Amino acid sequence: MAAQVATAKHNVATTLNYWDDPGDGSKPTPIFIGKGRISNKRPHKAWEFVVSDVSGDEDQYTLDSHGFQYCQSPSDETLFTDEQQIKQGYYAECEALVQKITGARGVHIFNHKVRRGPTQWHHLGLHNLANRGPVTRTHVDQSYEGAERRLRWELPQEADDISRRRYQIINVWRPIRAIRKDPIAVADARSVPDEDLVGAEMTEDGFVGESWVVRHNPAHQWYYKHGMTPSDVLLIKCFDSDKTVARRALHSAFEDPRYQDCESRQSIETVDWMGKKVPVWSMPTINYGLLLSQDPSEVDKVVNACKEEGYFYLDLQGIDGRRMLSDQQETLKLMKRFFDAPLEAKNEFGLISSHLGYEPVGSRTGVAAGSKDGYEMLKVSRDEIQRNSPKIPAPVKNSGDLQILENSIGSCNTITKVILSALSTGMGLTGASRFENSHRNEKPSTTT
Repeated sequence: MAAQVATAKHNVATTLNYWDDPGDGSKPTPIFIGKGRISNKRPHKAWEFVVSDVSGDEDQYTLDSHGFQYCQSPSDETLFTDEQQIKQGYYAECEALVQKITGARGVHIFNHKVRRGPTQWHHLGLHNLANRGPVTRTHVDQSYEGAERRLRWELPQEADDISRRRYQIINVWRPIRAIRKDPIAVADARSVPDEDLVGAEMTEDGFVGESWVVRHNPAHQWYYKHGMTPSDVLLIKCFDSDKTVARRALHSAFEDPRYQDCESRQSIETVDWMGKKVPVWSMPTINYGLLLSQDPSEVDKVVNACKEEGYFYLDLQGIDGRRMLSDQQETLKLMKRFFDAPLEAKNEFGLISSHLGYEPVGSRTGVAAGSKDGYEMLKVSRDEIQRNSPKIPAPVKNSGDLQILENSIGSCNTITKVILSALSTGMGLTGASRFENSHRNEKPSTTT
């Protein structure tokens, strides 16, 4: 008889934000999206809940019974920064996944959103959509009326025919990186009566849609999956025309007190249905090949991006950057091989010092008092590799993996110096004042 190992649960006592109903029968304040900005002035109030971890029991939750479903579905896409690549590659993956799980005859995508910003992104003023982050307010993307409006807006010619058959709107939600901070919670549809839902209008590019905001009800039952990775997918039902099954699932990001010091959550969500309407992630793009040749217009672009935006997307698709992309991909494969290995093999790396080597899950104190961390680490110093230090773990030093890491570090050094050189040129710096002269490339620290 095979032994069954129980998965540790990480239930979270937290607060969830609900619409603060004034009680006078007035409608929620409309939301307006346009010119790179979204307004959201709806009042909300935090209520205490325990969000239960489904880890180990994922297969007990289904779209038709609960309104949400977890599954494993690795993606070929890893960065989600190229809009065309998302449309051409990732959309097809999502369509195939939804068709496999629901048995739908046809699946199409009309929207996607990438989230990399902070939780307070609504309050960032102009261009806040360029910093889109988690939504920490309980909601459903479409009301019953909103789903009908969306159908007739996206497919006016086919709407009558589609509305005579069963159709659904499903959000396909995936982490871009492993999730610790601000995970997403979903509510069991059976615990949420329609009376708790209030229609709220949202206007975007001439389309007036309607979502649902939510009145607080302590009977709502909330769930999440702890430590979701990019291979994990959460399907959230936004609408179903079949009234005999779960028709919608509330969802919201929430704070896990143990991980508030972690980096901002990164995720992508597509809305699968008929038709396509794709907002573009707003980010300055710099061509690495042109930057390498000190093209004056590209130099001006990178200087302005640093001054005005504080970030940019570096396009390495040209001949000068492809090798560097290949180096980074080989590093990612190395990491996957390592973390997929048995614990005994990983422990061979040992802990060389307080900040170098392998540390298994639970090696360090967690954020909350008396807790342990929930992640494992392999830390290898860039400086140690560059000077061929004896502190490099033997399993790395005595294998081809060292060459992979050396190539990756060398690529990053080169890219950094090209950017620093372009910034120096664009700012008129000369001689010793140029930024690249202060870079530690080929001059590793001696204090590690």
